[in-house]
Amino acid sequence: MEEWKPPPPGDIKLNFDGSATGSPGQARVQQTYAPPEAEALTLLSGVKLLREQAAGTVYVEGDSYLVINWAKKGKPPWKLKHVFEEIQLILVERNVIWCKIPRSANSLADHLAKDGVSKREMLIGLQWPL
Repeated sequence: MEEWKPPPPGDIKLNFDGSATGSPGQARVQQTYAPPEAEALTLLSGVKLLREQAAGTVYVEGDSYLVINWAKKGKPPWKLKHVFEEIQLILVERNVIWCKIPRSANSLADHLAKDGVSKREMLIGLQWPL
């Protein structure tokens, strides 16, 4: 089982995850979305938190192959194009490493996503120091 690893000193890591409950075809981020859409919107929310963070390399990790691939190659479905354009705009001057990781290495993000499905406010898990 692979575990989460912290980024090198001076760098920052963003782990993201979406979650679905009940009907496995739906996920929730303030309203109902398909799981890949929820993961993309969760990623955008996390990236927005990085705007003011001074950091070297930004490591972005998630267990969604689709979302990581869309971010790396810039070819998301048309209905998510604006989401990934905003992500790229925020990260344009950053050195970003995108990595698809197993769920076992994304356990805190997975836990927060599952817990957040039933809550109205955004849940953020921060591990300090960065």
